[in-house]
Formats: sequence, C-alpha cells, structure tokens
Amino acid sequence: MPTSLIPGFFTTLALLLLAGCATPYRNALPAAAASQLTNTAGVVAVAQHEIGTSINSSNMAGAMGGGLLFALVDAAANSSSAKKTEGFAANLRQAMLDFSFEQQTAQILGQRFAAGAPGPVTLSTVIAAQDKTGNDLAELVAPAQGDAVLVVFAKYFMDPQFTTVVVSADVVVVAKSAALQSLATKQRYGKASVPVLYRNGFQTTWAMPAGIQPADNKRENNVAAWAADNGQATRSALLSAAGEIAAMLQWDLGQPAKADYKPADTNSRSDMVVYYDGAHLMMRGSSIHSADGREWVQAADGRIYGQR
Repeated sequence: MPTSLIPGFFTTLALLLLAGCATPYRNALPAAAASQLTNTAGVVAVAQHEIGTSINSSNMAGAMGGGLLFALVDAAANSSSAKKTEGFAANLRQAMLDFSFEQQTAQILGQRFAAGAPGPVTLSTVIAAQDKTGNDLAELVAPAQGDAVLVVFAKYFMDPQFTTVVVSADVVVVAKSAALQSLATKQRYGKASVPVLYRNGFQTTWAMPAGIQPADNKRENNVAAWAADNGQATRSALLSAAGEIAAMLQWDLGQPAKADYKPADTNSRSDMVVYYDGAHLMMRGSSIHSADGREWVQAADGRIYGQR
C-alpha cells in the first residue's frame, strides 16, 4: 500500500512537534535494568511482504477551504497517483522476490547485539515475523524466551519520486522477568498493557547511488534503475539502512533520559527531510553523530534519524 505524504497544515503541525513542542517519545532504558539484559530475545516484525511506495497527496480541499467537491477531487487524484505509483513499483518488487528484509534485518541485529558487543543488551536469539504491527506486541512477546524481549517494528518504502529508500523502526524492550517488570512502565499496545523498559523510533534514508541516477529523474526511469541487476542497488540500500538502525539503537540504549532533546546550541542544530506519520517534511534537531558521510539527528521528542 502506498503511504501518503501530506503537505500543508498537518506537515506544519508535525514540524512544530518535532522541532521542540513535543513531549519525549523516547523512553530511556532504566540504569538498574542495564545489567539484567544479557539474556534478551529479539524479534523483527514487519506488516508488509514487499517494499512499499509513497505518494504526494493532493490537498485541494485544504487549499480551497474544504468542501465535498474538492474532497472528491483529492480522493480521485490520490487514487490515480497511487495506482500509477504501484504500477511503477511492480518491476522492482519482481526483482526483490528472493529478498527477505525481515530475515536480513534479524541477522544484522543478531550480529550487532552478539555476546561481548558493547552496550547493555545481548540478544540470545532473533526471529522474524510478518504481518505484525504494534498492536501485536503482547502476542510477539509471550512465546519468547529470556528475561526481556527487544521488538523492532520496521517499515521500508520508496519516496514518491523513487530516488530514496526509507526504513523506519519503532523499537520496544519489554520486561519478562519479575525483577525487570518492577522497573518497567506499563504502556498500552493494542488491547494489552505491556511492561515497557525502553522505547524509541528511528528512521534512515538512503539515496540512489550517483552512478545509476537517470538524467531525466522520471519516476519510471528511477525505479528501473533501482530494479536493475536483480535490484542490487535496492538490496544494498536496505541492508545499509538496517545496519544503521541497529547501530543507532545500540548507541541509544546506553543513553540516559532527558527532559527534552532540543539542540543545546545553534552549532549542534541540523536539518533533514523526514517521513513522519504520512507527512514529508523538514525537521530541525540535534546533530549527535557524524561519520563516513552519514549524520544522526535527534528530534526534540528523542527519535533519531540517519541521513547523508
């Protein structure tokens, strides 16, 4: 299913929230829990079977002050755009049939959080699950063996112009042992109340390599470039994105809580494009890491974004 990238009022509202008017989304790992997470199970959960697409939604109704007629025009325009976008994506998806993003991500997480790795969490096992969302958290945690369970809810899709691969992840560490449950905070996921030790969101964007970019930047040619050579560029971007999210997560698990995550000064500010709850917007946050041509930016609510 395509994701709508909505301009206008909702984009502005989301930007204000990310820029400094939001309460923290991030729940830091309690310091007392850090020494008790060497027997943690890992789960990578995705709700999709193939790479997603996104569209720039028509917003004529908003621009014209509302009304049923303009709402119908928006609906027709968005439906047409979504069908065309899905058509462009067909060849790319065909090229990726033998690529399992969730299995590859599970392997990357297992390597990153293996015994002896830095940070408080060691993953004893990592499994992959499809057709799962945050509403299924309790179901995913129940059969897992360990003192805690780290669950990654991941989404992966292309931007509307097919120039960028986007991977986003919401990560939750759930307590299972009695000792860890005493340190957790109950939070609602679906119909269940879950003892949460840690929560944060991550997103990383990977642009099309310069060597394969079509000169005309037409969507059909861009997606063809991503699909060439059995989708090699797409596979590489998705693996890089999964690796960066694992690295950001490993770093963030060791960071203390803050009242907010606003930039400490103007020198630490950084701007980036973010795909946030269906909106495509510019975000300003704190630059917290830079290496190998990549930068990590932390929003005021604690979420972390990776960009070139």
